[in-house]
Amino acid sequence: MVSGAVSPVEAADLIGPYELLMSKNDKLCKDMLRLYNQDMDAYGAIRYGSHEMFARIRWERVDLNEKEYPTYGCTLVTQSRFDINNDGINDLVVKYSGCPRGELTGSLFVFPETSDVLSKLNSGPGGLAKLNEAPIKFDYQLYTLREIPISTEERTRLRTRAWLSELADDFDTKPSIWGVFVLEPFTSDGMTYISATDFQQKWIVIAQFQKAELHDVCYLHTDNDPTTNFGRER
Repeated sequence: MVSGAVSPVEAADLIGPYELLMSKNDKLCKDMLRLYNQDMDAYGAIRYGSHEMFARIRWERVDLNEKEYPTYGCTLVTQSRFDINNDGINDLVVKYSGCPRGELTGSLFVFPETSDVLSKLNSGPGGLAKLNEAPIKFDYQLYTLREIPISTEERTRLRTRAWLSELADDFDTKPSIWGVFVLEPFTSDGMTYISATDFQQKWIVIAQFQKAELHDVCYLHTDNDPTTNFGRER
């Protein structure tokens, strides 16, 4: 659970729709909690691009040569060069956004900085297949929050809801983000992290690549329903 004592003044400053349920870096996690709660209270949505830690990573659109196969805004590929896996070497990071379910869902593909993969991408059939050759990826349909403890009562409730019966013992009852992903890399104190959430936005994961391995650093949770503002920055 959350580590470190919180003063009454700091606790008041952190109040908002999200609460911090897991922290492996108190300063970072409390900073993100404060930032997201302030955005939600002021705007009803998280305004990633208005914050320096996100804005300092500059994304450029990749030309997919859509004349023959237009995507009508349902496929967006952008790229940036920064050290996403914290090994001291810049990477070519490709962000893919597509809308198979009517909302843009995101993935990240990481290549060596000198890779020529961008020249091999297009909007035609199979034109993005080269992205799957990335040595490092954040490309999930479901991402389980494995670092959070689940009580016996909550485990029982989730098993019951999932109509598991004989499959209950094999069921992973920990919460997940799934389906439509919002992935926003950012930097803090010289390190790179990824903020990840889904359409429901009940959970936010702050994760960090350490070389090729992804590690969860913070879990933020709300019981409110932020989805009325999904995908909008005001």
